[in-house]
Amino acid sequence: MRISGFSRYALRSCVAAAMLAGCGGSQPPIGAPGAMPQTTSLVTRADRGTSWMLPEAKGEGLIYATGGCLGTCVLSYPGGKLVGALDAGDGYENSGDCADSDGNVFIANDDEVFEFVHGGTTPVATLSLPGTDAIGCSVDSTTGNLAVVFSGSGKNVAIFPDATGTPALYDSEIDSSYCGYDNSGNLFVDGLGNENAFSIAELTNGGSGFSPISVSQSVGWPGQVQWDGNYITYEGLSNSNVAVSRLQISGSVATRHACGFDRDEL
Repeated sequence: MRISGFSRYALRSCVAAAMLAGCGGSQPPIGAPGAMPQTTSLVTRADRGTSWMLPEAKGEGLIYATGGCLGTCVLSYPGGKLVGALDAGDGYENSGDCADSDGNVFIANDDEVFEFVHGGTTPVATLSLPGTDAIGCSVDSTTGNLAVVFSGSGKNVAIFPDATGTPALYDSEIDSSYCGYDNSGNLFVDGLGNENAFSIAELTNGGSGFSPISVSQSVGWPGQVQWDGNYITYEGLSNSNVAVSRLQISGSVATRHACGFDRDEL
């Protein structure tokens, strides 16, 4: 999920967005987009599988939620009104998204990344990845660089300078899932390491490779990670629940701070 226009913080799922609102920081309160009002006409248009956007959307803050509307639902912020949809095309329903500080939205989908301007319905740029199954992405607020996690042979993180051109490739040394930049340009990637244990790795700003970060507490199956204004915020998944943790990074150690908000409270 992505809020575009008034914020540069991203999340992929509706549930996760509502949870991060409960953690505080600079993430604005979103509420539960899944409970948003929808008119029959809008839902019908979304189900046709054709990209569309209401005219007023370009002047509003927007939330981009992948996995709905045959691809990506676009909701007004803070009202939660369905104002547009991006056609699923070839697999948009399994994609993830992020955005830059100008409101440009990036949708990572299999072996490509599509860029949309705020409120746009047609990609203005398409970036190619040297692998498949891309989902997690994040934009560095300090440089405009775009990081994308994908499945590849060895190297599984692509960083596009200024979100253009040919990416630099890195090996996170874990089976990566999602990624997120902090406000200093450090990139954090989560996923599974040895024996399918939760792992997180960091590429420091200007660094040449990822370094492991140890987390002593259990934080759950890897989900979305992002900077919330004070901490790297981590979405932990399980069969019965979703929980959000704040990770305070000091050197190579992450200390967990539970934010006290989970899916059972939605």
